[in-house]
Amino acid sequence: SCIISDVFVVWAPRIAFKFGIPLFSFFTSNATAGCVMTYAPQLVSQGIMPFQGTEISNIDLEINALN
Repeated sequence: SCIISDVFVVWAPRIAFKFGIPLFSFFTSNATAGCVMTYAPQLVSQGIMPFQGTEISNIDLEINALN
């Protein structure tokens, strides 16, 4: 037996741990979304983002939501 779960099903790891069941997670968003979620904080810290004309407050809210 095992649990196969999307990474956004946040309760699955707790259930798997509680019952000692192996958990396999997958990411259903596209590759672009995965790259943005992975590298956006680094791009902001290096000054590459936000792009000219973009409000920093909107970027900050989105980046903080990822962490």
